[in-house]
Amino acid sequence: MPRGAMKGPVMNTDTRPADRNTVKNMIYLIAVLAAAVLSAILRTAAIFVGYDADIGYFARGKALPVISNLVCVLAVAAAIAFPFFADRSGKGIHPSAHRRTAPEYFATAYAAFVMLGAFGYEIYRCIADRTVAQLFERAAEQAASNAYTARGLRVQGILIIIGIVASAISAIYFFLRIDDTNSREWHVLLGFAPGLRGIAGLAEIYFDMTVEMNSPNKLILQAALISAMFYFVYELRMILGGKKARPRAYVASGLAAVVLTLTASVSVIAGYFSGRISNAYFFTEAFFCFNMFVYISVRTVAYARNAYAASAPAVSAPDSGEEAADADEMPDNGDAGENEDKGE
Repeated sequence: MPRGAMKGPVMNTDTRPADRNTVKNMIYLIAVLAAAVLSAILRTAAIFVGYDADIGYFARGKALPVISNLVCVLAVAAAIAFPFFADRSGKGIHPSAHRRTAPEYFATAYAAFVMLGAFGYEIYRCIADRTVAQLFERAAEQAASNAYTARGLRVQGILIIIGIVASAISAIYFFLRIDDTNSREWHVLLGFAPGLRGIAGLAEIYFDMTVEMNSPNKLILQAALISAMFYFVYELRMILGGKKARPRAYVASGLAAVVLTLTASVSVIAGYFSGRISNAYFFTEAFFCFNMFVYISVRTVAYARNAYAASAPAVSAPDSGEEAADADEMPDNGDAGENEDKGE
């Protein structure tokens, strides 16, 4: 048969480079997750070994708190770098493009039910403990003598109300996220709620005048809440799709949030139940961070595994230069990923 007589594409079955990239990316992803776990363990150990509950700081001269902070910073740096250094085997995969797994359904349902429970608990505290009413009453008492303190108390009361409303809307959002095939308009409309809940918690911690501004527990919780807020910004962009999507930023923000929310939540919750941390605001926000960790970790890892650590499918090799040029001009699912490199 004369050369070039065969028509149609020829299947390229050489998957060895793709397999090597898959193994490399999977090792990198596992290393980032292992670093997150190590950061949480070291931070928790530092709370038990080097934390002075009387002053709310780590004791001077202790090496473990320094090591835990260093590991946390390096883990966050590795998490952010992962999508920019890893080779993509499935670039541009939309979060809804792959088949949902049982862990994803569980994590989303877990987040929904926990946020619903948090909403009920916060309502109960407002009624039974009169948390909001007491803040406004104290603000009225302090108005004449100390306007600054009165303003802070009023702000705390308002933030608690915002947090309650945001928790309810967040529960609805997570229930919608269980089924990604339903109306995405509602996802985008309600998707601001988890970020708003994070803002409310961040502000509550900031305006808590009973704790120093540079308290290590306050700082790690603030970093965790900010990272979760960034994640939900990029999740909404991925839902919108097209040029709005930022796959690399989505993975980077998600993995960074995994490191920070796990480190903050586990250490603060362990410290709270051991009696070393007594601040109720810290415990509430640590519990919220753990809830977000479960949701973000499962969602982000599932996406990253499909986009970066899944074996690339065999592709058809065009049998002529003209067909190859046509193939290069064809739009593909990677447009969203490439757009983030070029900018909007």
